[in-house]
Amino acid sequence: MKKKILLIDDNEEFKDMLFEYLKMYGFEILSAENGDKGISLAIENIPDLIFLDVSMPSKTGIEVLKELQNNESTKEIPVIVITGTHFDTDTLDIYKKEKNMKCFMHKNIELDIIGEKVKELIGFN
Repeated sequence: MKKKILLIDDNEEFKDMLFEYLKMYGFEILSAENGDKGISLAIENIPDLIFLDVSMPSKTGIEVLKELQNNESTKEIPVIVITGTHFDTDTLDIYKKEKNMKCFMHKNIELDIIGEKVKELIGFN
């Protein structure tokens, strides 16, 4: 059975690039353009991993992260928080308080580094 990864991000260009990269490893990729849809997809599909943007319409990344953490069916799903904006240590500290947040990355990171983190967290298919 294919492992599932959920991308919750409003940046279509980044999401498409990540989608194509992860698809090469045989993952089933689910996608949401905002936090509300992302939470719904996570509850309905229980992905193996979630990529979560920091700044989105309807809900911020931290709001989504907390909702996922507070839901019995999604609280164990590892989350990689990824952002295209500058973040400071205060922002990082807020995210680190959530047990399901496993990594905080900038969107301009090399895809191979993202791949290594995915492999470390859930392995490849």
